[in-house]
Amino acid sequence: MTEIKLPYRLVDGEHMSREYPDTFHIPAGYERSNVDVGRFVKLGFDAGEQGVERMWVRVTEADDNGSYTGILSNSPIGIDGLDAGDLVVFEARHILAIAEDDGLEHSENF
Repeated sequence: MTEIKLPYRLVDGEHMSREYPDTFHIPAGYERSNVDVGRFVKLGFDAGEQGVERMWVRVTEADDNGSYTGILSNSPIGIDGLDAGDLVVFEARHILAIAEDDGLEHSENF
């Protein structure tokens, strides 16, 4: 099987929150592990020298272990090879925020 090299790595929100507890706040672990399909979550996409972009992802699949699949809802500005509508696989530890509403303002129709 050929490994696919992604143009980014996801920011580990749990790690960042431990490192910077006064300024880097994330939802509680229970909330991040129990996100419903259809909700929007914010993830950080680290593209190295291209920088980090925080973008919304609509959850399309969730398993009992806190792993998710979703569709990127924003168009990245500076990450080549990543586009709105792309599938993103992530874990609860990567969730930086959970949308409070139906997420319509986070969507670009994906």
